[in-house]
Amino acid sequence: MSKELHELTQNGIIFDMKPDAIPYNYRISYKVSLLCMILKMCGGRRGCSLVKIHILFSVLENDKELGDLRKFIHQHGKMDLCVHFNPSVNRALEYSMAYKLVTQQVNGRYKLLPKGRLLVDKIMRDYCLLMEEKNVLDDISINLTEEMISEMHERWQILNDED
Repeated sequence: MSKELHELTQNGIIFDMKPDAIPYNYRISYKVSLLCMILKMCGGRRGCSLVKIHILFSVLENDKELGDLRKFIHQHGKMDLCVHFNPSVNRALEYSMAYKLVTQQVNGRYKLLPKGRLLVDKIMRDYCLLMEEKNVLDDISINLTEEMISEMHERWQILNDED
């Protein structure tokens, strides 16, 4: 041990390895909160499809994806959109259902439960919390319809049938 290090440890300064912090966007609590916000702000009365959930998570993480989604909406779904299926989003869905924040309906879509609505209400009341995410979801909200996603899905099936 060097002389300087010995003096520091004598004065009560400790050098221990600390675990690396997990970035906020990898934390399950962040993903669950976003999922609940997506369902509340963009889900509508009939709920939200898995594809729509994955699209919205992608645009919240990537500005290029957000630009592509805005073009898709502007063209009323007449172009194709690249959809990234992220396993952490599926995990957030599982946690949300286990904690009774979200349910999957008979039609396969996901819907927010009262406990999930309460979480979103708390998030919305705090103006400093998730500001950018709130703005993006508010901007998109009802403009990305399930019908647009269904039409795109049908085009995918036609293209894949031809191959």
